[in-house]
Amino acid sequence: MKPLSSFVLLSSFLLTACGAPTTVATVPTPAPAVAPAPSAPTAAAAARSTDVPPVALPEAPKNWQLLDQETDKIPGISAERAMKEHLLYLGDVLRMVET
Repeated sequence: MKPLSSFVLLSSFLLTACGAPTTVATVPTPAPAVAPAPSAPTAAAAARSTDVPPVALPEAPKNWQLLDQETDKIPGISAERAMKEHLLYLGDVLRMVET
């Protein structure tokens, strides 16, 4: 009789633990903010747009995603430029440590 009662007790604990709680705390949701009506862009705003102009190349470079817009004129994440600048900085730091 003892194994059966412990099984029933264990299964009731498991079912209770997996069930939904009887009380649910609800937080009032904030009212959505009203967005302002979009206005037509002015000529000055269109002139200072951040759109990257298309680059006319016969074929994309192998590492185009690593290039820089300012130095290579190809839109990328500037990883190569960052690595070069970081290595230059590390070289300066190492020279300062050596002296």
